Amino acid sequence: MLKMLKRNAESPQRIGRRLLAVVTLLAWSCLVLAGSATAAMFTLSDPIAITGAEAGNPGVVGSINPELDLSGSVDALLSAGVINFATQDVFVVRVVLSTGSSAVDQIGIGVASTPIIPNPWGAGTFSLDAGQAPDGVTAGTFTTLSGIFDFDFNGVSDANLQANEMSRRLFVTYQPLDSALAVGATANFMISSATNFTVQGTLIPEPSTALLLGGGLLGMGWWGRRRR
Repeated sequence: MLKMLKRNAESPQRIGRRLLAVVTLLAWSCLVLAGSATAAMFTLSDPIAITGAEAGNPGVVGSINPELDLSGSVDALLSAGVINFATQDVFVVRVVLSTGSSAVDQIGIGVASTPIIPNPWGAGTFSLDAGQAPDGVTAGTFTTLSGIFDFDFNGVSDANLQANEMSRRLFVTYQPLDSALAVGATANFMISSATNFTVQGTLIPEPSTALLLGGGLLGMGWWGRRRR
């Protein structure tokens, strides 16, 4: 009788382990299916504040914001390199300037990737996207290892990203798909406003992974309430 009671007392734990295994299996299945259908998309976990106090910053104030949207057509005139979302990891952000900020004439975006070379493979913006478009885009090279978005390509200052303006969504592509970028990688941003300065983001979550992980935690919380 005591052995039977003991087995019955342990059964919720065994069921909980089985439930967790099922949630994990479903998460991995969804991730694999999603990765085979579209780009592995990455962005910042939180906005990066540009305060004006960074070394070399001549007065740029604003933020670099996460973007979770790949919808819309890529602007063929404002893209460079290989930008195939079906075969590459994609990193997407948007730059927003605050009131009183100095103008920005160039933005460089580079993410720690595997392999380091020849990444990144391409860079670009979305056509008809809300925000200021750059004059020109350059894909990564062996010297810069970044996508360059030039808002002063022809020397026209009015084309610069000005105070109270935001850029289009800016993206950089990396190869190979599903393995070039990873959660926890470092994103480096070179911002030019007559002089250059840099800011960094240390976390780059893959949104579908975060969503699936959140679903698993939600399921565990539900099971805990059921046990109580």
